[in-house]
Amino acid sequence: MEETKTAPVTKEPLKPQDLFDFSDERVFFAWQRNHMANERTFLAWCRTGISLIVFGFVIERFDILIREIQAFSSNVKRVSQTHYLGLVTFGLGAMIIILAGWRFFYIRSHINRGETGFSPLPDVFLMVSVLVTVLVIFLLFIFLF
Repeated sequence: MEETKTAPVTKEPLKPQDLFDFSDERVFFAWQRNHMANERTFLAWCRTGISLIVFGFVIERFDILIREIQAFSSNVKRVSQTHYLGLVTFGLGAMIIILAGWRFFYIRSHINRGETGFSPLPDVFLMVSVLVTVLVIFLLFIFLF
């Protein structure tokens, strides 16, 4: 039976080398896999945030197109809320990127300390914010157009 390795009690922050036996390839590769999985998750959330920012710009451009069409045609329905929808989508994308960065460093510190439990609240917030954005966009297009 293997004993768990504990780090000596010091005032300095613990280093991964103090907690893990990197001479064993399995331990070293497992540690690397955890860091790579954390990085992949970070990049996936960054892509999601960038997509929302781009979608906010698309909504803004669409708003400009609708206003130009309204200037030349009198029978086009007036829509003024798309400006706010674009700004909210843009802001939510920026917030997702910031939270993804915070989550990356939060999980990274847990991996380096050897902790297995952490709070799932950042992930839940990110998923809920994306779902709420999609739902709001869907409802606005149903009721505005």
